[in-house]
Amino acid sequence: MQTTIDNIEDLILKASLGYAMMDVMSDDDLGRGPKMIAQTINVRGINESYLKEFRSQVRSQGLHNKDVQNAILIGVNAKDIKLSSLQPMKAGHYTNVVEWSHKIKREKAQMLLYNGNHRRTYMRSMSGVTTTYRQYLHIMMDLQKPQSDEMRASLKKAEEAALAEVEEHGKWLVHFVDKGE
Repeated sequence: MQTTIDNIEDLILKASLGYAMMDVMSDDDLGRGPKMIAQTINVRGINESYLKEFRSQVRSQGLHNKDVQNAILIGVNAKDIKLSSLQPMKAGHYTNVVEWSHKIKREKAQMLLYNGNHRRTYMRSMSGVTTTYRQYLHIMMDLQKPQSDEMRASLKKAEEAALAEVEEHGKWLVHFVDKGE
């Protein structure tokens, strides 16, 4: 049987688990989910001229990261995700956030990024939340070091503020499909 676009779309539809917003600034939904593996299915590198054009479109038209037509396609093991946190395909913006199974073995679990690497790269390198996410990472490293109680309290307050901004602005809609493991 010859593989066609219609066959692939039919397979994706059959494997569909649903849609939810997910942090794309980190490789593991800010430590909540499996590790995201990229560029193993779609091995093409990042096209810098396309990325610049994408940034220009975002500046003129806004970031359409909650729209189904812009969803990133990610394969997961169905058992690693709380299916009740996902929604079916629908019109309009999504606001539901993915929830991961409490049984997930994070050190072994993986999710596969099938498409959307340019959108993910844009968020990590050019979006308005990039600086805040880097600050968040630095704060997290500083919190691992010995600190005075006063400094630790200050760092915790800064961490909460940075995390709140990343949580609000660092997400993208994901179409989760069962990768069949």
